[in-house]
Amino acid sequence: MLHLHEMQVEGDVARFTPGHVAGTLRDEYAAMSRQDWNAVLSVAHRDFELKTPGGGLDVETISGVERARRAFEDFFSPFEWVSVEPEAFFEGHDQIVVFFLQRARPSGSSAFVERRAAHVWTMRDGKATKLQIFPRRQSALEAAGLSEQDAHAGS
Repeated sequence: MLHLHEMQVEGDVARFTPGHVAGTLRDEYAAMSRQDWNAVLSVAHRDFELKTPGGGLDVETISGVERARRAFEDFFSPFEWVSVEPEAFFEGHDQIVVFFLQRARPSGSSAFVERRAAHVWTMRDGKATKLQIFPRRQSALEAAGLSEQDAHAGS
């Protein structure tokens, strides 16, 4: 796993410490598991964009915090129970790649749906400006300018 850099302030630019980024994003994933979309988007910049792979959310780019919140609600509404667990964090240029495991149980069912995928969070001034969803983890690494070798460095 790549190691996140320590926080340094250069002018108006703050770099994140491992604990800060991992802690903040871990809180976001805990909120996703609770389906608390207001909490998930509390760190979103006013110009936030959600980029989906298409299909399930039926929109490729969703602009604005309120529209993103509604998209999450719509996507997860068929599920009685949801868990989104971050498995690894990787840093790219102004981006954090998160490999995650998502488990969900549809309402009225005892079956679970499980998938491993990735998010790419773009951060600016301590706020999330974009969240991209990638069904293929390798695609997320590539989008952040990282390679599979980078992902395995330090592991």
